Amino acid sequence: MRESEEENEELEYFSSAGYYRGRAKRSYIHNVGLWHKGVHVWLFNSQGKLFLKKRAKYKEFYPEHWEDVGEHLKPNESYRQAALRGLKEELSVDEKQIKKLEKVLETKMVHADYDRELVELWFCVYDGPVKENEESFAGRFFSREEINEMIKKRAKFTPWFKELFYWCMKVQKWPKQ
Repeated sequence: MRESEEENEELEYFSSAGYYRGRAKRSYIHNVGLWHKGVHVWLFNSQGKLFLKKRAKYKEFYPEHWEDVGEHLKPNESYRQAALRGLKEELSVDEKQIKKLEKVLETKMVHADYDRELVELWFCVYDGPVKENEESFAGRFFSREEINEMIKKRAKFTPWFKELFYWCMKVQKWPKQ
């Protein structure tokens, strides 16, 4: 979905405690700073390497930054459904080939003052083919050590990915290799 189409998409918004409040256009939710739901999916292979992709050049925020699979939840959609949709839309992941899909974190994230999300992080283990779409490029699997080195060398990562990565390092949450 192109940036202009995304901004006109309707999302649900919530209180900071997660209580439903209504629906509005994505652009309004972001401009006003309403809480909305989002899911991040970390796609691992059986060797414990994480697939990261670079955001497209046309993205308004953080173009050409490394990130994970991320989706806003559509109205009446569960986090799990959004996770599966994101894997399919962004990387053409075949749901039938997924070895494991599990929620590992519920948190709140605030970025750029007005982007407020009620977030779940899901881990997915998958060894099938990965195919990027027009929203990303240059994707590949990375080891935890490679990502650490890239961060030390100031490679461009989205702030939400770095926040989740630091949490995973702090609590030592990473699939076994």
